[in-house]
Amino acid sequence: MDHEFSPRRLRLATISIVSAGAALLGLASGAGARVTEIDITTPPNTLAFGGASFAAGQYQMINGTVKGEVDPGDPLNAVIVDIGLAPRNAHGMVEYSTDFQLLVPMDLKRGNNRLLYEITNRGSTNALTILNSGKTANTKTAAPDAGNGFLMNQGYALLESGWDITVGQTDPGFGVTVPVATKGGKPITGVALEEFDIDVTSTPASTEPLSYAAAAADKSQASLSVRANFADPPITLPPTAWDYTDTSLTAIRLNPIGTNFGDPGVFGPSGLYEFSYTAVNPKLAGLGFAVLRDLATFFREAKTDDNGKPNPLAGNVKFIYTFCSSQPCRTMNDFVLLGFNQAEQAQAPRS
Repeated sequence: MDHEFSPRRLRLATISIVSAGAALLGLASGAGARVTEIDITTPPNTLAFGGASFAAGQYQMINGTVKGEVDPGDPLNAVIVDIGLAPRNAHGMVEYSTDFQLLVPMDLKRGNNRLLYEITNRGSTNALTILNSGKTANTKTAAPDAGNGFLMNQGYALLESGWDITVGQTDPGFGVTVPVATKGGKPITGVALEEFDIDVTSTPASTEPLSYAAAAADKSQASLSVRANFADPPITLPPTAWDYTDTSLTAIRLNPIGTNFGDPGVFGPSGLYEFSYTAVNPKLAGLGFAVLRDLATFFREAKTDDNGKPNPLAGNVKFIYTFCSSQPCRTMNDFVLLGFNQAEQAQAPRS
């Protein structure tokens, strides 16, 4: 079966702040999709930033995971590629799981009823380094991690979560778990295209990971090319110039290891590589949009999860804003576009 797999390696250097009303972030979330379970792993009242105090008081850190489910039969979920080919639970729903972290005032009454939802960049966070001029990214346990305290002095709650299928929940940072699509229970294969954009300042690497495993070790089903500039014609490298790194077929390496662009043994610097191959087991990457939608809706709307566990922000979120830099900005542009398209469809007159 021919199938399109999502590429991984596209890198941009842009920063943007996108504000979105809670109604947009909550669009289409409801009976057809929702967070069903929240599991908080940090002890109650775990202080963030070494117990430092701000205009909104001290902050606490809440880490955990959530599980959610999406109705594959809901037309508003049809935009998720392969949703109809995903395994379903006993209720006929498609499930996902993601890591999350909340930074909230210890006394929620001192907050500003606004939630800043940072869309993580390959599992990492940088809202505090960019908005608060902080010196670190993922850690928030010491006073300097808050930087100048800009967000905390205004009383914002900060949410970060996984959404990117290239970051698993066993990896460092914030990861997500989504199902693999199958065709009648059988594996799906299709052509995948990976782009490795190696910057001049990057450390030359002899190996690069693949977003999906190759379906077979047969190198005749794959092709690797390189060019120095985007407008240049690609140079196809011979099959002897590369190999899969191991039997899992989830990464490739160059032979032999080299030092400069043009040397067949190094990925970069300044090289633009394209690797086309037959991949297997497509993940439902589009569920990342559902994670963002449903998690924001849960923290704004829900009182408890399906098991009665309380929402730590219940009744305290009036507005939701999103923050992104680099790769997540493309995701949020798509997310907002999808939201507006769905809104227009819902408002269109029916014949």
